[in-house]
Amino acid sequence: MNVGLYSFETFEVCKIENLKKFIYEIMGRKCGIYIYSENTRKERLSKRYGLRKMLEDYRNSKIDIIFFEDRKALGSDDYTSFRVLKVLSDEKVNYTSLSDGIKYTSEGKMQMELLAAYENYIKKYADERSRIGQKLKARQEQLKKN
Repeated sequence: MNVGLYSFETFEVCKIENLKKFIYEIMGRKCGIYIYSENTRKERLSKRYGLRKMLEDYRNSKIDIIFFEDRKALGSDDYTSFRVLKVLSDEKVNYTSLSDGIKYTSEGKMQMELLAAYENYIKKYADERSRIGQKLKARQEQLKKN
């Protein structure tokens, strides 16, 4: 069995070694580990070449399961992390988070749906605050002109 290890950020060698040991413990034996790292700060999923390569390898049965350390390994914010989890679920990828316990199971899907609801609420709240801030700023500028 081969596994893919994914991270949005560049892996440090010592971190890879620790995660590798942890994966061996979870799997109960040594296995092939393919590392997919973005080495970028770009949030756009279409620009995530490591993610695209990993999904391609999964579809071609080069890897059997995907591991990531936690949701932060998927993106710099929770909204982006959720979007990556949604892509993995839509592709029916077998995945597991090593520290968050999020898995491609019915329980994991429920966790993801709860996270999605929370993230949508937070995003709407932030958008509303931004709109109010812009209105206040425009009003202050208008008052300065008068």
